[in-house]
Amino acid sequence: MANKYQLTLKGYVGSMDFDSNYVDYVLDRNGGEEVNVLINSLGGSLDTALSIANAFRRHGNVHVHFSGMNASAATIASLGAKRITMDSCAMYLVHKCSTAFFQFGQLNADELDDLKKNVSKTIDDLNKMDAVVAQMYANKCKKDKTALLNLMKIGGWLTAEEALDWGFVDQITDVPADKAPVLDSALVHALANAGIPVPNLPVARDNAFDKLIKSLASLFAPQKQINKMDLHYNNICKLLSCEHLAATDGIISLPTAQLDVLEQKFADLLQETENYKSQQTALKTQLAEKDKLIESLQNAPAANSSQVQNATQAADTEPDNPALAEFSAVFRRAQKLFNQ
Repeated sequence: MANKYQLTLKGYVGSMDFDSNYVDYVLDRNGGEEVNVLINSLGGSLDTALSIANAFRRHGNVHVHFSGMNASAATIASLGAKRITMDSCAMYLVHKCSTAFFQFGQLNADELDDLKKNVSKTIDDLNKMDAVVAQMYANKCKKDKTALLNLMKIGGWLTAEEALDWGFVDQITDVPADKAPVLDSALVHALANAGIPVPNLPVARDNAFDKLIKSLASLFAPQKQINKMDLHYNNICKLLSCEHLAATDGIISLPTAQLDVLEQKFADLLQETENYKSQQTALKTQLAEKDKLIESLQNAPAANSSQVQNATQAADTEPDNPALAEFSAVFRRAQKLFNQ
């Protein structure tokens, strides 16, 4: 006869179907009595799993029964139970802890160094989590912690018999209400997305009705996350008269009108560069001619002066020699251009 379950925990650990607050509520209502818990989950939040395991331990009289495919945080949540059983067709998986990681952007050496430090800290944190979980498994299995760490590193699926041999469960049962796990394309896809190994089980073929249901469900299913952000390239945005550029997964797409604006600006800059080069060549020619003029003036006999001018007057008064006046004007323009 099937057990009567006071708690049924399925789905993502940490969701409404696998919530630690609800577990506390049910356990409080059944204080002093045995609480039968059915678990069928591929895992989720380590924080929630640890909280539930402690709640089971505090209650002191919890029986957990595994049905279907169970992995990761779902197995950790059971470790506080007094007794753990498993359906003969169910499967069990332990693996090392993981965390989401995403880094986008162009980084300089200092920023890369900071990223390296943050990644190193994350690795240290994950190693500590693995050590805690491995010790919990070892306490349950009555085995060495190192053996459990090695098993977590492999991350392979265990049959009910293998889970019993390791000591994760106390008994294998055949409960009529609990069906054997069946792999279909949707479950295979979910396992792959969660980074969980796909067990070596036959995959059921989808019939027409199942395909219809899945196609309807896909309309309401959460879509694959697309990393979107607004990038502020100030100079480019100024040219394009926009506040930001929208990037999707690191790619920015521009309409042809904005590309035309950039193309014209680049053409103008290239033309302006050519103009500066031409002006620079002409200026070099003029300076060479003036050098020759200065040399000829230095070799010419000096003219008589009727008066002496101070530096301020000389700076404000043009010389009587037209050639020297022209050179002075060209020199001032050259100096101004050089300063610019």
